[in-house]
Amino acid sequence: MAAAGLAAVALGWGGGASAQELDPFGSIVDRARPGNAAPPINWGGFEVTPRIGAEVEAIDNVFASEQLNVSDVTVAINPSVLIAQRRSDRFFSLDVSTGFVKFLDETVDDRFRAQIRGQARLGLGTRTRPFFGFEFRQNDARNAARVSLSNIEQPLKLTSYGGNLGVEQEFGPFTATAEGRFRRTTFDGVFVAGQTQVDAGFRDFDLLAGRARLSYSVNPAQRFYVEANFDRRDFSTSPLNAPALPVLQGNRSSESVAIRVGYARQLTELLLLDVNVGYLKQEFDDPRFSGPSAYSFDGRLSYSPSQLTRFQLRASRTVDDTVNPLFTGLLRTEFSFGVEHELRRDLVLSSEARYVKLDSGDNTADGSEYWLTGTARYYFTRNILLRLQAEYFRRDGVFAGDQTRGLIGVAYVF
Repeated sequence: MAAAGLAAVALGWGGGASAQELDPFGSIVDRARPGNAAPPINWGGFEVTPRIGAEVEAIDNVFASEQLNVSDVTVAINPSVLIAQRRSDRFFSLDVSTGFVKFLDETVDDRFRAQIRGQARLGLGTRTRPFFGFEFRQNDARNAARVSLSNIEQPLKLTSYGGNLGVEQEFGPFTATAEGRFRRTTFDGVFVAGQTQVDAGFRDFDLLAGRARLSYSVNPAQRFYVEANFDRRDFSTSPLNAPALPVLQGNRSSESVAIRVGYARQLTELLLLDVNVGYLKQEFDDPRFSGPSAYSFDGRLSYSPSQLTRFQLRASRTVDDTVNPLFTGLLRTEFSFGVEHELRRDLVLSSEARYVKLDSGDNTADGSEYWLTGTARYYFTRNILLRLQAEYFRRDGVFAGDQTRGLIGVAYVF
C-alpha cells in the first residue's frame, strides 16, 4: 500500500527518535515507555525482550454466521520473544510468538498457533539502502492485512509463509524503491456455505508481487511520489464444482496492476496528510469472471492535538489482498477512523471503527463488513501489562453474520 505507514519514514519522522523526541504522528499504543515498561535484556549487541501472556475471551457466535450460531469461551497462553539490533547503519528485528488456544465448549478443536517475523534494513545513513524480511504464520492471522480468521465463516487452520526483498536508492532529490514479495497460503478445515460443507484447501494460493516507486522531495515536510504495483495470484488446486455456490466456483487465479500518484505533507504541527490516486485493473485466468477496472485511492490523515492523543482517518480502494478464503478477487473499498489517548502514564485507550465494501462487479459476491473495537491497556507494573478489549463485527450480503467478542489478558515482560 502506497500510503499506509509511509509518511513517517519518507519524511524523516520516527525511526531514530528518542523518548524525548516523540514522533507526534506515531502510534501512542506502540510508543516506547521507559518509565512504565521493563527495559530489554542486552545480549551481544542485541536487545532481547521475552514475554508471556494469558488471555480469556468470550465469543458470541464463534463462526460469525447466521446459519450456525454457537458461543464459546477460549483460554490462550502466548509466550514470545523480540530480538532487535539498532545501529546507526542498520536495523534488525526478529519477533517469535507462539501460543495454545483451548475452546472450553469444544466448538472448535484446540490449536497451536505461531508467528515468526523478521526484517532488516541496511545501509542506513547512505544513499543505497537494501532491505529484506520474512514471515511464517500458523493458525494466526492477527496483524495480517486487514483480516482476522476469527471473522470468517469458520475459524479455519491457516499456514502462510513468504518474504520480501528490495532496495532504496537516492539520486539527489529523488528516491527510487524496488521491491519483490512472495507468499504461499494454505488452509485446512471445512466451512459451511449454504447447505454444503466445503474443504477450504481449494483456496490454497501463491502470491508473487512487485513494487516500483519514485519519490521527489526538496522539503523535508513534503514529498511527491509515483508508484506501480503488480501481483500474480495462483490457485493450484481444482476450483469448487458447486452450482448452488457461484461465489466459490471457478479458477480465481489472476493478475492485477495498479498505478498511483501521491503526495505526502505535514500540513501543520498537528496535521499530517498522505494521499494517492490512481488506476487498478485485475484480470482472471477464468473468462467467466470479470475483474475490477476502476480508479483507486489510498489516503490517511493524522491529527495529533497533543503528545497524548492521536486521531487517524483513512480511506482506500484496492484489489482485496487478505488471507480470507471466502473473498478472493474483489474490489475492496474501506473507510476507518481511529483514536488513541494516553489517559494516564500507565493507562492507554484506543478505539477504531471500520466499514468495508466488497464488490465483485457482476460475479455475485458483493458484501459489506463493519468493525468496532475498543481497547484499554494498563501498565500495572514495569513488568505486568493488563489488557481489556471488546469487538463487534457484522457482515451483510454474502456469508452474512455477526459476532461480539470480549477479552481480558495479562502479559509479563521479563
